[in-house]
Amino acid sequence: ETERLYGKDAHCPEAWTKWLNDSGVIPSSLLPESSENLLQCVPETERVETLMCYLGIGDTFTPCHKDLCASSGQNIMCYTENGGSSFWFMTESSSAPDTSEYFHKLGQELDLETHVITVEELQKAPFTVYIAEQKLGDMVLVPPRSCHQVVNHGGITIKMSWSRMTLDGLATAFYHELPIYRRVCRTETYRVKYTIYHTLLRYTRDLQK
Repeated sequence: ETERLYGKDAHCPEAWTKWLNDSGVIPSSLLPESSENLLQCVPETERVETLMCYLGIGDTFTPCHKDLCASSGQNIMCYTENGGSSFWFMTESSSAPDTSEYFHKLGQELDLETHVITVEELQKAPFTVYIAEQKLGDMVLVPPRSCHQVVNHGGITIKMSWSRMTLDGLATAFYHELPIYRRVCRTETYRVKYTIYHTLLRYTRDLQK
């Protein structure tokens, strides 16, 4: 075996989506369709689909990155085989500038999401790195601007993931993330200013009722 494949951004089965929204297991404030998720303020025909599945196996990985536009990430391990699990290496949100600077010293650009940071590099990092093992049924919450890397271990793993946008997240994206995206010529995907505009429209309508 010379190469291991990692299936990313796959559509979730309809039954899984229904369970997520209707089972009552996950707090309603964390659901993709929550009224607190400001991505829902954008007209339905123009929303970005954030609910995705990831199919991996041991020794596949996601390079170190931040979730898009200071959004909040949710990730559930839905299925495993042969003891499959995922190791998460995460920083605090406030460590994002230090992480970016450290990547520059390594000759890498954090926001291009191309560098798989090694354990040895993490040991020398001038910021705290948290490590968690995600097993079947575990849900990982990723704070806005947390720099994180996921390494799959053992057998097959299937995870379900989605993003939410809070009011604080929008402000952080506007003042901190968009300038970075412009510098590295990266698409913002969630259209931050457009989301702010439609959020203001929704709040205005609510106040007028």
